[in-house]
Amino acid sequence: MPGFNIDLIISDYIDDWKLSLNENNNFYMKAWILDNQAKIDEKPLKLVDEYPTPEPKYGQVRIKVKYCGICRTDLHIAEGDLPLHKKPIILGHEIAGVVDKVGEEVRRINIGDKVGLSWLYHTCN
Repeated sequence: MPGFNIDLIISDYIDDWKLSLNENNNFYMKAWILDNQAKIDEKPLKLVDEYPTPEPKYGQVRIKVKYCGICRTDLHIAEGDLPLHKKPIILGHEIAGVVDKVGEEVRRINIGDKVGLSWLYHTCN
């Protein structure tokens, strides 16, 4: 849709529909993260049980991911064929989920909306 651009935060929580609290009363999620690129058979992804849960900023929405596809682009990033622009990164960009929180000035997407996303290069800053 021309002129319509919204940033997205992709997250996957430990509890279905609930944010989990750690012993310090901080919200967290479980995530597979990539910190250092290496061949897949060297297992560059690391499972983190208490990754900080992102909060949506102005114009952003947070999505409770229900399904996520890992495609060849993710493998290129993991293996170093494409540059890693920030660290750590949570791979996966073809998702289906439900909006669970919205930032300021988000008017066209609401909490509870079901959404599907594909990779869009210009949104990956």
